[in-house]
Amino acid sequence: MADKAITEQSWNLITGETVTAAQQTLIKTALAIPETAYGSIWCDETAGTPATTTITTAGTYYKLTQFTNNGDATNTTPDHTNDNLAPDIDGTYRISLGISFSGTSNSTQTMKFYKNSTAITGATLVRKIGSGGDTGRGALQFTAALVDTDAVSVYVTSDGNGDTCTVDCAVLSMHLIE
Repeated sequence: MADKAITEQSWNLITGETVTAAQQTLIKTALAIPETAYGSIWCDETAGTPATTTITTAGTYYKLTQFTNNGDATNTTPDHTNDNLAPDIDGTYRISLGISFSGTSNSTQTMKFYKNSTAITGATLVRKIGSGGDTGRGALQFTAALVDTDAVSVYVTSDGNGDTCTVDCAVLSMHLIE
């Protein structure tokens, strides 16, 4: 059983006995089978009007507030209304962002994962916007220790005052890895 999943059917095959839900919980605890935790928030504005974040001051990070939907979740709390994702279980998480965005022509946009309104060191995405302001794709993935009181979000800055970041579609997700 490579994935350590014990179902009633597999227990019956192994032992020839039936197992109650309470017994199954005890078995999982004895084998130290980790709980599952995952969740996401997302937006898709390709058919509508994409939302824009204005970077008033170059180098200052502004929270991306374009998320419009909660994705599936188990043991996490997706909150698109506050544009963050929170774990319900303490552990190490893989945090991922896939984003399609445009911005002010000839600007360099930088995005970071934030935990509780503080940048997560090393979790950075940088993209140069061309002269035509074309929409492009960016991805960011990072591993971080999180507790159940943490909230993860995405912030953006640019190299020019008054620059904009327009998100066409994005997915922010987390998955418990240990």
